[in-house]
Amino acid sequence: WQDEVIKIACRHFGIPFRAWPRENYSMEIDEINVGKRFVDSKFRYNGAGVAVFCEATRRTMVRSGSFPENGVWITGAPRIDHWIGVKLLPFEQRRTIVLLNYCHGYLADENFVDVANLFIAAAKASNGDALFVLKSKKKNEEEVARQEIPGFDEAPIEFLCEEPIHVTYPRCRAVIGVNSLASVEGFLAEMAVIVPNWGDARRIPEESLLLRE
Repeated sequence: WQDEVIKIACRHFGIPFRAWPRENYSMEIDEINVGKRFVDSKFRYNGAGVAVFCEATRRTMVRSGSFPENGVWITGAPRIDHWIGVKLLPFEQRRTIVLLNYCHGYLADENFVDVANLFIAAAKASNGDALFVLKSKKKNEEEVARQEIPGFDEAPIEFLCEEPIHVTYPRCRAVIGVNSLASVEGFLAEMAVIVPNWGDARRIPEESLLLRE
């Protein structure tokens, strides 16, 4: 919807407008929630087409009636293209430990509070050999986390929003997060991927992107 004006202009000038979403509705709960949002909002995609990660996302879009069936194509994950040619720092030179901000919207709000407090305590106890970073998707999400957990502003923690993860991760030792493609991308940086697995972070398979057997 943010690009509706651009789509209208493209249609006026006969320019095909195609979208490459960064998100993938691979969890069953995503299919249900996102599909319902499309339907309830009566959204209609007026572009020439959409390229998506996989069949789950294509199915969600087409079943909603908001997208033309022949205009949603499976192409794989464009967001992963950024990793082509990325050079990783040798592990012994990496100092950064990243906590992905999953304060709200990732089905693990209470777990995030626990993890954030542990992260803050570790940052305070660090002797300086590690850099602790809270990585948020959007500035407003960072602001919410800092308001709800004042300890973030009381510890030696750096806050990142704008920097892409394929720029951040090559210098990282570890990433901590749940139910997020950003967590999965940590494997591409050949570092530790830590998935907290207690409290409300323990979800049924239909609500889980990352499962622990």
